[in-house]
Amino acid sequence: MKDFAAYAAGLFDGEGCVLIVKERRPKTLNWYYRLVVTIAMSHKPTIEWLASTFKLGIVSPRQPRQVGYKKQFHFQCKANKA
Repeated sequence: MKDFAAYAAGLFDGEGCVLIVKERRPKTLNWYYRLVVTIAMSHKPTIEWLASTFKLGIVSPRQPRQVGYKKQFHFQCKANKA
């Protein structure tokens, strides 16, 4: 597991992002902040490996914003899982 953690740390260093997102609760409409950790890349098997190895987060595809760019896949953890 130590090797997996080191590899994941390298991926996060190169492709990762930490965000604090401001959102509204649907029922009360109060604002709150949520921690989000994301790793994004075009190599889907690596992103799926992250999700299956650490057994947390979600994998979602994202279409490119510009013509000629590759489709990306995001591994994302929110709140306490992050």
